[in-house]
Amino acid sequence: MHDVIAMLFAGSWDDQRPADRDLLAELTGKPYDEVARLATTWTQGADPPLRQAGSIYAFAAVRDACQLVAPYVTREALARFATIAECVLSLDDPRLTLAPNERWLAGLRGQQPPHSAALREGIARSLVLLSLMGTDGILPHRAQDTANVVVSRVLAAGVTWQRWYSVAGVLTLLAEAVPQAFLAGLQAQLAPAAPELVRLLRC
Repeated sequence: MHDVIAMLFAGSWDDQRPADRDLLAELTGKPYDEVARLATTWTQGADPPLRQAGSIYAFAAVRDACQLVAPYVTREALARFATIAECVLSLDDPRLTLAPNERWLAGLRGQQPPHSAALREGIARSLVLLSLMGTDGILPHRAQDTANVVVSRVLAAGVTWQRWYSVAGVLTLLAEAVPQAFLAGLQAQLAPAAPELVRLLRC
C-alpha cells in the first residue's frame, strides 16, 4: 500500500524522463524497475486505476483513489511527499538561461526542465487534494498542513521572478491548493520594494 500511495501522490509521470523515474524511486524507497512493474500491473483490466498513454502514466480518478487509501496514509508519507514536492517545484526553469528569442531552441540545447510537465502537474494536483480532503477530514494527519507548507515555501515572499516563471504551468493549481499562500506571495512580489514580478511580465 505504501508504494501505491507514493505513486498516487506523484499523480502522473513520464516513464522516459530519468528525473521522473528517480523521483518515483525516492517517493517509494524502491528501485524504479519495481515501481514500473507495479505500475504496469495497475494499468491492466477493463477499468484500471492507472492509465498509460505512450510513456505517460496517470491515475484516472485520483480523488476516489485517495479515499480508498486514506486509512493507510502516514505522517511519514506526507512528510516525504512534502520534501520532494517542494524540491521539484522550487527548481528554476533552465530555459531562463537562454535569451527570450532563443528559448524555442531549449530542447536542442539541453535546457529543458529535468522533470516532465506531467509530473509537475501531478504533484500540484495532489497538493490540491491534500488541502481539500484534509480539510474535509477524509485524509488523516491534517494533510492540508502539508499542502500549506509546500505552497508557502515555493511561493515565499523572498523568491525571485524566476520561481514564478518556473511554476507558471501549475500556478492555478497552487493557488487553488492554498489561496492564502498564493495571495501572500503575489502581494510580496507586487510590493514597491520588490518589483520582481514586473520582470516576469517582460519574459
